[in-house]
Amino acid sequence: MNLYNQRTGSRIDLRAELRAFVRMHNHWLTTPIGTRANIYRTGKGNGVGRLGGITLTLALLLLFCGTASATQLYVNETGWWCVGGVFNVDDVPILAAVDGADVGDTIFVWNGSYIGNVAVNKRLTLDGEGADVVTVIARSMNDPVFRVSANRVNISGFAVSGAMGSCGAGFYLDYADRCSIHDNRVNSNRYGIRLHNSGDNTLTGNTVSGNGYGGVCLEFSSDNALIDNTVNLNGVGIYLNSSDHNMFANNTVSANIWRGIHLESSSDNALTNNTVNSNMVGIYLHSSSNYNMLTDNTVNSNIWRGICLESLSNYNMLINNTVNSNILCGICLLSSSDHNTLTENTVDTVDGWDLCIASSESTFVDNTLNDATVSFTYGGDVSLNGVDSPAADPAGRQSIGKFINVMNQSVGAWLFLNFSYSNDDVGGLNESSLVVCSYDGIWHDDSGVQHLNTAANVVGVNITGFGVFAPMLHAASSSPPNILSFAPPAIVSDMEGATRVFGITVDQTVDVTWLINGVVVATNAGVTEANYTNTSAAIGVWNVSAVVANANGADMQTWTWSIPITAERNPGDVTGNGVVNIGDAVLLFNWVSFEDERETTYALAELENANVNGDGAVDIGDAVLLFNWVSFPNERGGAYVLK
Repeated sequence: MNLYNQRTGSRIDLRAELRAFVRMHNHWLTTPIGTRANIYRTGKGNGVGRLGGITLTLALLLLFCGTASATQLYVNETGWWCVGGVFNVDDVPILAAVDGADVGDTIFVWNGSYIGNVAVNKRLTLDGEGADVVTVIARSMNDPVFRVSANRVNISGFAVSGAMGSCGAGFYLDYADRCSIHDNRVNSNRYGIRLHNSGDNTLTGNTVSGNGYGGVCLEFSSDNALIDNTVNLNGVGIYLNSSDHNMFANNTVSANIWRGIHLESSSDNALTNNTVNSNMVGIYLHSSSNYNMLTDNTVNSNIWRGICLESLSNYNMLINNTVNSNILCGICLLSSSDHNTLTENTVDTVDGWDLCIASSESTFVDNTLNDATVSFTYGGDVSLNGVDSPAADPAGRQSIGKFINVMNQSVGAWLFLNFSYSNDDVGGLNESSLVVCSYDGIWHDDSGVQHLNTAANVVGVNITGFGVFAPMLHAASSSPPNILSFAPPAIVSDMEGATRVFGITVDQTVDVTWLINGVVVATNAGVTEANYTNTSAAIGVWNVSAVVANANGADMQTWTWSIPITAERNPGDVTGNGVVNIGDAVLLFNWVSFEDERETTYALAELENANVNGDGAVDIGDAVLLFNWVSFPNERGGAYVLK
């Protein structure tokens, strides 16, 4: 709250006058009456006697009217004013307006070019008309253009430059909390935006470029938020020193001379969805920068390294970052950077290693290196790189298009490398034939101890000899598929209502069609093993067929499945003459022994009576049992029982 001296045009801070009044009044009440007159006479000569003038008037105004709301001040290139007040001419009008403002006031700065260094030591809002039309150039290059040493200061809409000296900065927040610096252009300073021992501040929508030492620098400053800033062409883009619990989101940090984002001894920071491209190093964590979270960042085309953790930077999490086209290394862990977790990152380096690990123990899960998604555990120093195929596939093998070059960087290093794959990668071939082959000038099947989990779609190998590694299948055959085995035997009988399972195995991946008497009853797609189960056997003789087919051709297995009428069945009477004798035994033996003549010379009149041992299949066991039953009548019902 301010009043104006209409004669001089000067501004009087009424709140300051009130504070002086209260201090004097309290002191006055504690002073012996005998000395008050001397104090008053002495004070009046020094101006303190205004107790009966302006200060008393102020006290009465505040008593009856309350405290006034914040004042709106205005600045142009020649001076400053507020509504209803006089125009104050000044060659540093922004600074003059700040000095004349009261706590909580708002200062609007009209378009123009301004010279000066502005110290803001009270809670104010400074709104420039726009960073494209309001320019503030430092008068002293060794001092910040805006120096903020109060809490809750808001500054926006300025283009700030010229503070190139040793202590120069576009904005310098020193022990200032809960401030907002937004929508400014900050260029050609030593530091763009610098925070020292300042917290809970928000930096948004600023363009920070061409600053000699650093774009945005935080020193001993925590719990700040940097959002939607563009930080380009500085010495270092964003630099944190001993600054924790800060959040960086949606910033573009590109083409800085050294590092895009550098954390030095800074922990528990969150970097999310930032674009950090074309710097010397993209994101750099150094010197015990711990427990930081890097998620969904794009870190591409940096000259030296994409992301680097070095010197005891531990317990950090790197999740779902895209780290492509960096020149020498995608992600590096160096110098005892342990217990970090790297998950679902995509890394593809131009001319070096996608992952480089030296003297560091961390966890790597489902990271994709040049289209090969891998997880691994390791010992020693190792480097990995996703590559293209180094040579044609070996005879009898077919790759699934995933190749990892692994190099040991220390003696005794080892790696247990797991490749993840999809069903499409297998492409209809025999998944169970997957192995990891190695290449060191020639391909080897025996590249190390193998691991295959088809349920999880993972194939792995324990590596102690290094080179290029690739999952491979048995090569596709041009020959028609062949049914390798089947069950039960081709002739089978059951009782009415029984459950029967028919199964096959095939040498290739096929589609299977199951038919009963020519009618489709079930199908299987893309398998090498298949089963069909019938749970309701009906009386009759049924032809059960499994037809297997793929692009190479087809094959078929057929069963004769008999379900006799139980009441009319006479076990052993295969001739159908109603009597079981040696003729039945000889006929059944020949039928079992000469498969090609079963439907001609040795046809069974009553097939349902052939399964005399009751196991559901007609085979040599039935023939031997029937022969013994006929030959040894004294042992019928004992050793030889027909069922």
